[in-house]
Amino acid sequence: MRYFDDFCGRIRKWGGDFVKIDNQGFHQRYENVAPIGESARAIQKGIDQAADKYFDGALINCMGMPSECMFNRTSTVSRCSDDFMPESRKWFAKNILQCSYNGLLQGQFYVNDWDMWWTDDEQAVKNSICRAISGGPIYVSDKIGRTNPEILKPLCLENGKIIRPDESATPTADCLIEKPTAVEKIFKIRNRLGDRGVCAVFNIHAENRLVSGTLMPTETGVADGDYIYYEYFTQKVGFLKRGDSLEIALEHNDDMRLYSFIPFRGEDTVCLGKRDLFMGCGVVDGAGLTYVKIDGDRIELINI
Repeated sequence: MRYFDDFCGRIRKWGGDFVKIDNQGFHQRYENVAPIGESARAIQKGIDQAADKYFDGALINCMGMPSECMFNRTSTVSRCSDDFMPESRKWFAKNILQCSYNGLLQGQFYVNDWDMWWTDDEQAVKNSICRAISGGPIYVSDKIGRTNPEILKPLCLENGKIIRPDESATPTADCLIEKPTAVEKIFKIRNRLGDRGVCAVFNIHAENRLVSGTLMPTETGVADGDYIYYEYFTQKVGFLKRGDSLEIALEHNDDMRLYSFIPFRGEDTVCLGKRDLFMGCGVVDGAGLTYVKIDGDRIELINI
């Protein structure tokens, strides 16, 4: 405990306002000193107490997914992947699989952290979408002078507030029983903001082949019913009746889609949210909103 108190105290003195403590799953190093249950409880207690004392609990737990870590900590944010590797398409596929699948278990207990990333990396847009839909924190480790602000703008409001979904992102159910990098099918990760669903769709085929598939609003975890959908990159908007699905084809690894699903209950006008933000469907108050006006089969976008 004294070690983590000293460590966090120094970081605070040097100007840090939060801490990320790595390599937490090292309890086996104490196997000749104390039982793993005893050492794990002591280590996690020391980490949490020091973070509370110096950073008001602003802590990201890292490399701490073993059960002796998960079930002994009281803090809420935990990384769910291996280390970030820049300029690597292969790493991106590995990262999105690790983080989304780990959301199925760890995401039920903690806020999943998808790790740092670079805004000038060739995978930057894909990485930013993953962080936006993840439900976790968003932070970058750009080299000095290399931050691309345009990559960051779709992630937050002008005051820096993140529009965070309600859950930890997970794959859709149909992506759970096949190897996503080996089949010619789209890979979908889902989340929701209240009664509004969001789904990011990727091509992570290992041989960069065309992939295809379908998507229904209910796959995002929202209730069955009629929905207005909006796709961020193509800016396509449409109407899906109960049970309808979208047909999606992605030609290569850099092709992607980001869908929002807004419930339709017979209104003449529905608030779509802020179209310039990845999770903009979660913003329904303030300026810069887009509304959908429905007139029979005709849909019109209105910016206010």
